[in-house]
Amino acid sequence: MDIWSAIEELIHIVEIGTGSADRNESRVVYLLDYLAVEMHGVNPDGGFDGVDIPENDYPTIRKAAEERFPNWGYYNTPKDVTENVAESELLTGDAVDDITDITDIVNDLKMVLWSYKNENEISALWHLQDSYDGHWRWHMRRTNPCKEHSIGPTMRFLEI
Repeated sequence: MDIWSAIEELIHIVEIGTGSADRNESRVVYLLDYLAVEMHGVNPDGGFDGVDIPENDYPTIRKAAEERFPNWGYYNTPKDVTENVAESELLTGDAVDDITDITDIVNDLKMVLWSYKNENEISALWHLQDSYDGHWRWHMRRTNPCKEHSIGPTMRFLEI
């Protein structure tokens, strides 16, 4: 697997699906983990060349994500992870935010893939690095590690 095939597969899973909701969730988590690790080796030589990447149909991506991940609902999450140990309150999380997160990530990755197919690999890697550093890296690291592999109640998979 390489970055480009991982991106294509992730987009395909969100837009079309490849099996059960559990299988789709598990594979999306794996692919996002894979991409996060691969990002450590991305160092595009060059940069943005000024080409405007066409916009995606965001509502269609979101609708597909909602259909693909029906298990994403409300979930408990601790208020404090490293403070107030054993005394932290529980908060209720809402997977609507996680549906938005995966929709945003797929939207970004579709633009990166367009750049790869229509511009060149260096431009695409620049867009991928920019998207990762400026957006979806944060989604992968913003909450707690208490949930096993998840995205949705799940976007918790890499979150620290």
